[in-house]
Order: sequence, then C-alpha cells, then structure tokens
Amino acid sequence: RRQLKQQFGLEIETQLAETFSQIAEVCQKYQSEIVFIIPFWQESAMVAQNAIAPIKQANPQRKLIFIDPWAQASSRYFNLLPYIDLLLKRQRYQNLEKYQEKFLGGTMFTDFLAKEQNYDLAGWDVSSEVPAAYLHRISSGWNLGTAKKFRKQLEKPRGFSFSPSVLSRIEAE
Repeated sequence: RRQLKQQFGLEIETQLAETFSQIAEVCQKYQSEIVFIIPFWQESAMVAQNAIAPIKQANPQRKLIFIDPWAQASSRYFNLLPYIDLLLKRQRYQNLEKYQEKFLGGTMFTDFLAKEQNYDLAGWDVSSEVPAAYLHRISSGWNLGTAKKFRKQLEKPRGFSFSPSVLSRIEAE
C-alpha cells in the first residue's frame, strides 16, 4: 500500500466480499476507480454475470479486474469478459485462440485423458464460452507460488536437493 501510494498516488482499501451479491453491494457503496474482484470459486457463472454486469453498467469508467479462482487454464467465468477489463488467470493457454476450441471436460488435459486414455469424465466439465472479441482480456496474473510465505517455504532446505541457490538461478533466468 505504502509503495503504491508513494509511486502512483493510489489509495488502497480492502473490503471483504466473498459472494457476488456482497461484491455488488460493496461496489455500490464505494466509488473506487479500480476494483479487484476475487470471488469464492463455487459461485455460479450466471450469479456472477447478474452481479458484475450492473456494476460495469453503473460506472463504465471503473476498471474491473477479475481474479479467477480457477487455477487451471479453463474457467466457469468467461461469460464475464464483456463486463470486466481484465481476467487474471493462474494458468492460461499461450495461444489465446485455443479458448475457441471445444475440449472434453473443458481443458486440453481432460480432453487428452478422455480421448487418448479412455478416461470417463462422467460429465465433469469446467468450461465456458469465450467470446472471441474479448480473448485479449484473458491474462496470466496470479500464482500462489509467488506469495512471500510460499517463497520462504521453498527457500528452506528440507532434506531434498532443491536449495536456495537453485531458486536464485531460476530467478536469474
């Protein structure tokens, strides 16, 4: 917070809002310029859209950054792309055009398992339509491995050959 205020003059305020209805309520109450939305992963895509679309319509200049709770490249929340400015993923396809393809189960990996290994997905699917006009809004942007507490855990030698010097070399690359 301090660094963002010093460098960019940004005021940061955090509001706890886990459900989309709570997120909508907070966005109505506070008129911020940028909102980072980090929802609970079990909310439905339609509930999300019904909450997020009016937020953007009420204040089109407000930047909405959606941090997708789904770690894999797919998501249940691609229907939000027309209403948000950026959708940050932990993992995404390098070639964004891959999001226009249909994969069994919703990902390249599940598609491979079903087709090549004859794995029965039993209807399991984590896909959603990606409007082609909004592909550019999907970006890599978060990873638990970059959090300070996880880095500290990785840097502690625990009887295996992965040492802090290895991390330093990886960071240098």
